[in-house]
Amino acid sequence: MNIAICDDMEAHLTTTKEMIEEWSKLNNISINAQCFNNGDDLIAAHQENPSTLLFLILSCPFYLELI
Repeated sequence: MNIAICDDMEAHLTTTKEMIEEWSKLNNISINAQCFNNGDDLIAAHQENPSTLLFLILSCPFYLELI
């Protein structure tokens, strides 16, 4: 299973990837998890080798100001 994780914060990428890898080991599922720090790289990689599952971690500071 190909999994793509996209976030602009390295700490979130690392934590999310570690959690997914732990889950895959517990469930005996083979995965290939790739991390991306921007959407452009994710899209380019997805076009060459599509992912089965995408984790998109988005932050919209503009909208947070409206709350």
